[in-house]
Amino acid sequence: MANLEVYSAYFDDRENSLFTSNPSVQVLVMSAHKIEGKRIIYCNIFTESGRYAVTKGYVREIWQRGWDPRDTFYVPNLVTCPVPKRISEYTNLVISLSRRRCRNELTAMTVVSKPQVSHKKAVAVCLKGLDYQTDFALRLLEWFEAQFLFGADTIGVYTYFLGPSTRKVLEHYEREGKISVTSLQLPGNAPNEPRKRSKFISENLGQKRRNELIPYNDCFYRHIFTHRYVLIIDTDEVVVPLKHKNYEAMLGAVESRDKRRLSSIMTSNVFKFPSNTSLYPANAYMLSNRQRTRKSSGPRNYGKSFCSTDTVATVFNHFALHKLDFDVAKALYLDENVAIKLHYKTTCPVELQSECAALQSDTVVDHSLDPFEQKLSQRVWKIQRLLNL
Repeated sequence: MANLEVYSAYFDDRENSLFTSNPSVQVLVMSAHKIEGKRIIYCNIFTESGRYAVTKGYVREIWQRGWDPRDTFYVPNLVTCPVPKRISEYTNLVISLSRRRCRNELTAMTVVSKPQVSHKKAVAVCLKGLDYQTDFALRLLEWFEAQFLFGADTIGVYTYFLGPSTRKVLEHYEREGKISVTSLQLPGNAPNEPRKRSKFISENLGQKRRNELIPYNDCFYRHIFTHRYVLIIDTDEVVVPLKHKNYEAMLGAVESRDKRRLSSIMTSNVFKFPSNTSLYPANAYMLSNRQRTRKSSGPRNYGKSFCSTDTVATVFNHFALHKLDFDVAKALYLDENVAIKLHYKTTCPVELQSECAALQSDTVVDHSLDPFEQKLSQRVWKIQRLLNL
C-alpha cells in the first residue's frame, strides 16, 4: 500500500479491551507521515484453504507527539486487525493492508502463528539495530554473557552493519540457540549502502529514534507467548539485580508483593563515565570501570523497564507505551537497592550539560557487579578463546 511499509505481523489472542471477543493480527508498519485519523485501513486476512475476511484495522502510532510533534518523518505504527471467529482457529494466516476492501495478495505477509509452549520463561532481552563500522566483538561478547548471567533467557538482536569479528560473535550465540539475529533496512528512500546508511543514521536523530521502535516492538511480539517480560536495552547498558541472584527471582519477588496487573517494572539509571582501566584486559570493558555517578537519574530519566507481555500492546525505548486493557496499572518503580541500570557513556549526554561537571566529579566506587565478576570473567575468556578473538 502506498506510503505504508509492512514490517511484520503476529497472531495475538491475549485478553484486551479493544476487541474483547476476537483474537487479532498485530501488524507493525512504517508510514510516510502520520496516518490520518479518518483514513480507514482494511485488513485482508486469508487462510491457506482459501477462506478470507476483511476487517477494519485500528491504528496506534508508536510515538507521542509531545516528544516531537513534527510530521516530517517515517512513523512507526501498530495496526490491530480483528480476526473473525469463523477463521480464528486457522493457522498459517496471511494478511495484507489496503485503503479499500479488496483481496490484494501482491503485498501479503505471512502472520507469525502462536507458538505451542507449556509455560512462559522469565525474561527476553531486545536490542535495537546495531550499526558498528569498527570492531565491537569483545564489548558485545562481555555484554551478552552479562545478560545471560543476570537471567536473560534469550536476546533478540537486530543489525545494520557489523564487522567480521563482531559477526563471528553473533554467529556463535545464534548456533547455540541463545539469540536470534534479524537484518534491517532503512525505510522509504533512505540509503542502505552501509557507509551512507551509518552517516544517515548519525545525522538524522529524529528518524533514528522512530526507526528503533519497529525492531523493539517486533522483538516484543516475538516473545509475547514465550516470556513473561521483555527488557529493552542498549549495548552500553546493563540492569543489575542487587538483592537477588537473577531477574527471575527479582521479578518473582515483585509479583508476590504487588498483585496489580503491571505494564512495566522500571529501574533507575546511574552513569559510568570512563575511568582507569589499566588493571583489566580488553575483554573486561564493563568490569574495568569501577566508578559510577553518586546521583542516580531516577527511573523517569534514562530508566529502563521490564515490560509485561500479558498487559502491553506497544513498547517505547524506556517503558510500555500502549496497554491492552484499561485496568492495567502504570509502571512500578524498583528501589535502587533492588536493581540498578549501569549506563556506560564515553561522554556526558548533551541534554545534561548543566549537570555534567557535578555528575563527572561526584562519583563513588561501584560494587554492583562484584558478585558476578568471577563468573563473568570466566565465561568471557572461555568464549574468546573458543572464537580466537
